[in-house]
Amino acid sequence: MTGLERIVRPFQSRDVTPPQRILNPSEPPVDNVLIQCGETGSTKTFNSSYSSTITSYVESKHRELSRETSVKRITNPDDDSQYVDVELIDKLKTSGVNGQETTFTYKNKSNGA
Repeated sequence: MTGLERIVRPFQSRDVTPPQRILNPSEPPVDNVLIQCGETGSTKTFNSSYSSTITSYVESKHRELSRETSVKRITNPDDDSQYVDVELIDKLKTSGVNGQETTFTYKNKSNGA
């Protein structure tokens, strides 16, 4: 077994050999098949280009001024003793680069929802 066959078939034992081509001496020999596509020197060249633009607003950094939060308890429906308390932002006030203040108000679901 050659080294390549050992890489391709590592599970195969070394005493197994690939099947051999059996030639019939009463028939005339057959030439090997060679398939060739295209003509010599005639290749196609494909030209293409790609352009991408990504606009980001890195320069518009906001600074947090204040926030209002509420706590929501999420319980396991099968066992009320298993729960997680999550702090939700209800209102967030920020200041931009130029000093403009922006207030974001979030409509969070109540504990009953």
